[in-house]
Amino acid sequence: MLEGAFAVLEALRRTGEEAGVTELAVACGFPKATVHRLLDQLVALDAVERRGQRYRLGSQLYRLGQAWQPHPGLRAAARLPLHRLRAATGGSVLLAVLREDRALTVSSVPGSVEPLVPVRNGASFSLDTALGRALRGPVAAAGSAQLDREQVLDGICCAALPVRSPAGAVVGAVAAMVPAGRPLD
Repeated sequence: MLEGAFAVLEALRRTGEEAGVTELAVACGFPKATVHRLLDQLVALDAVERRGQRYRLGSQLYRLGQAWQPHPGLRAAARLPLHRLRAATGGSVLLAVLREDRALTVSSVPGSVEPLVPVRNGASFSLDTALGRALRGPVAAAGSAQLDREQVLDGICCAALPVRSPAGAVVGAVAAMVPAGRPLD
């Protein structure tokens, strides 16, 4: 039953908006009656919200997700530096961790590239970006930034640095994305 509930929740996440029972049944490969029963249970738990004949993720999932910590204290420690970096660059800045072969955003402050690259907690990026390289690869020298100058997306430049634990292990990466032509230093 839990696997079925999570399959329905994942299907709702992938839609990004609202979805009906038939759409979710097709996405999950379950009978409509099973999906309907699971949705009723998820609505009762506030994990899913119902609007007419459509469903979307509920506020309880948001509250639970906000409690997830990739590394204890990492998001809290990054809060002020991210806001300072946003103020200094005008760009969109974020903190990401390596998760399932993607760079998963765990804290973000939108900036000037927002129309081109929406920066949201929970969004993920490919590892072929400066952010991905900072997360997974050895950095040539301590403190040297990984840079993308429109190689990934026209009009966007990115600088990223790894965030290390006291033991030296990479636990995350901070990135700033700015419009092309703006200095990255």
